[in-house]
Amino acid sequence: MTTDSQENQQQTKQDPKELSPDVQRRNRLAELHIEKKSLDAQTKKVNSEIAVLDPQVADDFAEQGVQNIRTNKGLLYLQKELHPSLVRGEDGSLDEAHQALRDHGLESLIKEAVNSQTLRAYVNERDKTQEPIPEGLQPYINIHEVYKVRFRA
Repeated sequence: MTTDSQENQQQTKQDPKELSPDVQRRNRLAELHIEKKSLDAQTKKVNSEIAVLDPQVADDFAEQGVQNIRTNKGLLYLQKELHPSLVRGEDGSLDEAHQALRDHGLESLIKEAVNSQTLRAYVNERDKTQEPIPEGLQPYINIHEVYKVRFRA
């Protein structure tokens, strides 16, 4: 009696067209796992290089005073992202910032903690319409502008 392992070894030595469908599926699945592992490693390497080059190219754009540059591969362009956060009081709490939000009709942003994505959307909308953050809120919200290089083919 042959085991599944022995049978599989015998069948994998055969012409792939002669293999049973279940062995073909197992072999293909194993190949895909190997390919995925290789692609994951490549992706990690590419992301690492992008993390190094992105801020350098963003600095180049700033030095050259440009918002976008066409390359032979596509368009590189700057996209501003705002990352607001609430300023804590001297006691380390957000009570004063929460009260300022309430005073400006933004209590819907407060959910035990302020939802950072909702606050970001509020700040982005203000930025798009060129409306300043109300003075009573300004001391309680930090806004960090981050420029990232984007690509379109």
